[in-house]
This record gives sequence, structure tokens and C-alpha cells, in this order.
Amino acid sequence: MFQKAAQQGLALAQYRLGVMFTDGSGVKQDYAAAAGWLYKAAAQENMPAQHELAILYHEGKGVSQNHAQAAQLWHKAALKGFAAAQYKLAALYSYGQGVQRDYVQAHMWYHLAAIGGQKMACDERDAVATHLTPEQLAESARRARKWLIGDGV
Repeated sequence: MFQKAAQQGLALAQYRLGVMFTDGSGVKQDYAAAAGWLYKAAAQENMPAQHELAILYHEGKGVSQNHAQAAQLWHKAALKGFAAAQYKLAALYSYGQGVQRDYVQAHMWYHLAAIGGQKMACDERDAVATHLTPEQLAESARRARKWLIGDGV
């Protein structure tokens, strides 16, 4: 059912088929096939597909491990308000994986992820805050407010 719709270019079907291949749900688990379908859906700006494909790049499943590519995909979805991607992007900034370590960015993205409902983001944000000066905390808050009012980051 999903395969025909996916082959016809329906992003939601491509995403769901990619997840099926990732999980081995109803099909044999195949990370390479998952990555292929998720890539097609992500190219159509499907945020969940961008997030799932980023996970594959981050973990090196079905694709060569590439933290920078994961960061790019999570950044795209994070900018559109996808809280799970905001959380993952914050972690990359916190640890300097695929991006230069930036605690101000990490704090901001954890804060936005917390607002979006990512429960663990509050604790992570508070842990990152211990690395920041009062000025850097203010800058993180300024960036988060700017993003929240739709004025970019």
C-alpha cells in the first residue's frame, strides 16, 4: 500500500515506508532502503523524514556516518519547529558533533525543544547553562525570543 504511493512521490508514504524499513515493521529491516525513502521524503521538506534521516546519518545506519549531514537535516527541521529535531540539534552543539561546539546555540535549541514538549530538554538546558556567562544566557534568550516571534535565529 505505502510502496505504490511512495513510488508515485507522496512524501508521507515515502516517510512511512522509510520508517518501516528502519524498524523492520512489515518488511525486512533494511537501513539502506530506509535511507533512500527518507531522503526522498526529506527532499520534499517532510520534517519527520528529515529527523529520521538525520538519525541514520548520526548513527551511520544505511549511510556513512556523517554528523555534519545529521546537523544540516536537524537544523532544517528545527527551524520549522520540530521539537525532536531541536533537541537533537542542541545536543550536537553541546558536544560539538558535526558543528562547532556552541553552548549559546545549545542552550537556545534546548530551550525551544522544552517549549515544544521535549521533557528532557529542560534538564539539558540547565546543564548547558552552567557553561555560560550571564551575557551568554541573555544572548541565548534573545535568540530564542527572536525565533519564537518568527524573526529567525
